[in-house]
Amino acid sequence: MLKSLNKGTVFPGTIIIALPPNAEKQKLFLKNKKVKIVQCPIKGQVYQRLMGFKTAKSNFVLQLDDDISLKKDCLELLFKKIKKSNASAVGPSYFWTDTKKSIYEKK
Repeated sequence: MLKSLNKGTVFPGTIIIALPPNAEKQKLFLKNKKVKIVQCPIKGQVYQRLMGFKTAKSNFVLQLDDDISLKKDCLELLFKKIKKSNASAVGPSYFWTDTKKSIYEKK
């Protein structure tokens, strides 16, 4: 996820990484040094995301898991959609990396 953010046409002002208890803080080599590590006292996806939201100071928040990869223009397209439609929420489409097909297609 971090590698794809580095290659994007738009870069977030802050990247918040909410780590579970006892997780090692890995060295992050990013072109933007605005990475904030939040050490969570409780392990769990819901709690970690909640801590990320509580830490966020931006008008926009995008939740991503560490195994997600974004297309280069993903954030740019999301921002354009928000501005054009005055939407309060938008989200990316997800595709399987091996087949490049939408995960929403029926199998």
